Amino acid sequence: MSIEVLSAQSMNRAVLARQLLLERSNLSMSEALDQIAGIQNQYAPNGYIGLWSRLAEFKREPLTTALEKRELVQGTTLRGTIHLVTPEFFQLSNEAVREERAASWFRAARRDDQEAKRVVAKQIAQALAQGPRKRAAVMKDLGIDTASWYGATAFLDLIRVPPSGTWENRRADLYDLFAAPSIDPAAARREMVDRYLRAFGPAGGKDIATFSRPKSQRTQAATGWLQDVS
Repeated sequence: MSIEVLSAQSMNRAVLARQLLLERSNLSMSEALDQIAGIQNQYAPNGYIGLWSRLAEFKREPLTTALEKRELVQGTTLRGTIHLVTPEFFQLSNEAVREERAASWFRAARRDDQEAKRVVAKQIAQALAQGPRKRAAVMKDLGIDTASWYGATAFLDLIRVPPSGTWENRRADLYDLFAAPSIDPAAARREMVDRYLRAFGPAGGKDIATFSRPKSQRTQAATGWLQDVS
């Protein structure tokens, strides 16, 4: 049996095909986002443009509606950055990187007050228990600064909710808690490796770590995640 070795050009086109960038697809928004492992969405229009680039029948209004109904969500997850994903993907990716994401933030900020920030995280969760609120209002009520917010929310699963973070209102400053049953972290990591390979093709541990982790955590991820998979 002969094995075809793909050229660099063929491999690049294969990745583009997996990412739905060679031709527009008829997949639903949820199906497309799961296939490509989400869209990085630091700027709210990115998700709209990213899906328009990939889907044959894409319109802006259905994406806004999907965010309003929470059929799709946007929040901080992989690499400590905002992504537009399905709720299932958000849960899996957060469970897979939760501890490393928090450790990375405290290391980068040169802080050693994790326990204090866990207390603040509980206060933020209580403040959001009755529904979405703007970050500025929560910070004012709790008397915390921006650094305390980011340190504390490293321990929380928060999503940005409409009307903020949409094409019409691009500043994503309205937050709510994301609630879902817990998942075993090792199982979540195995699933995320599978999803990465489906979205981008053959890869080594370093590639998967770059996709999943903040920079300071990538060496550990390249080893740890593959141990979970094996």
